[in-house]
Amino acid sequence: MGDSYFNSHARVLCGEKIQIGDGVAIAWNVQLLDDDRHNLTIDGRKTEQSAPIRIKDSVWIGHDVSVHKGVTIHEGSVVANNSVVTDDVPPNTLVAGTPAEVVREDVSWGSDGA
Repeated sequence: MGDSYFNSHARVLCGEKIQIGDGVAIAWNVQLLDDDRHNLTIDGRKTEQSAPIRIKDSVWIGHDVSVHKGVTIHEGSVVANNSVVTDDVPPNTLVAGTPAEVVREDVSWGSDGA
């Protein structure tokens, strides 16, 4: 974890690897889940139980967000509150919803607007 912070009641369930860059703000009740904690077989094939989560620099994750296994949230992105992130988030985008989808591009955040 880089120079970043978690707010209260955040949960980290790490079975493999979770990386957090610098300047990351993680609000309350956020869950980072890189592992399902169970095996699942679909059409006779066992699914991957865990996959790393990567949160790059200068990311803001709103309250009550769930980030799931195998996701990379790229630099400068914002995840809106109550979102469920199951796919990668492109750089400098705002994602929202369940599942989270890009709703704005070319975003930035911070006290100085950068």
